[in-house]
Amino acid sequence: MTGTIGTGAPPAEADISAELVAALIEAQFPELAGPLTFLNEGWDNVVYRLGGHHSVRVPRHQMAANISTSELDWLPRVGRNWSFAAPLPVAIGEPGLGYPWRWSIVPWIEGTVALEAPLGPDGAAGLGAALAQVHIPAPDGAPNNEWRGYPLANRAARFDTRVAMLDGRGEFSVDREAALDAVANADPRPFLTWCHLDLHGNNVLSRDGQLAGILDWGTPARAIPRLTWVRPGICSVLSCLTCASLRIGRLVAPPTPPLRACAPRRSSMP
Repeated sequence: MTGTIGTGAPPAEADISAELVAALIEAQFPELAGPLTFLNEGWDNVVYRLGGHHSVRVPRHQMAANISTSELDWLPRVGRNWSFAAPLPVAIGEPGLGYPWRWSIVPWIEGTVALEAPLGPDGAAGLGAALAQVHIPAPDGAPNNEWRGYPLANRAARFDTRVAMLDGRGEFSVDREAALDAVANADPRPFLTWCHLDLHGNNVLSRDGQLAGILDWGTPARAIPRLTWVRPGICSVLSCLTCASLRIGRLVAPPTPPLRACAPRRSSMP
């Protein structure tokens, strides 16, 4: 998928051309040099495909470089034994040739973003199993994310408003109270775990309905696991999956999308 960022994104603070990226690779990792193909300019990174087996992620502004410590320093430690595909850095580049920040070369993972090709039942269970591997107790010194690691109770009023809108349309067709209690209590762990914190349909890859990989580990931090799936677009990732399945890695009867929307509200209650 190729493209550029939409409105509202931070302005770029560096000119990241294919020529610059090629020169950085040649200067620091000549053994990995190869043809470059522009993929996209995201909120935080410019991404190029490198040959047939890698891609290059280059921060486009200072804040992106600051938060890349999760991806560059922590992801290799936390994710080295994961059984699912994730872009753990193959090489970490240093500033050079006028470019001011660290950058990385990561594996290329074949697949289609789940917003375009949703996961099937087995893929949904695979995503749950993958997140069960991610949601381990946060290592000592793990970073916090001040934007996405907040308690869900802080957003309870916003969720109430949105759930009321859905409820007014008559879209709830299940026993809401029993279902919400089940989802909210599915993960009673009292400790903070490692969390992705940006799990949406463009960061999950699908292949033939199966989970192909999880992308974009630029914002992971310690948090409660429920925050992993309280992100825009997560309902589009899954074709038949509950929020509880995401955390515990098993498939159960799927609720309606409105139920998935209001489950975070219940999980923020005492």
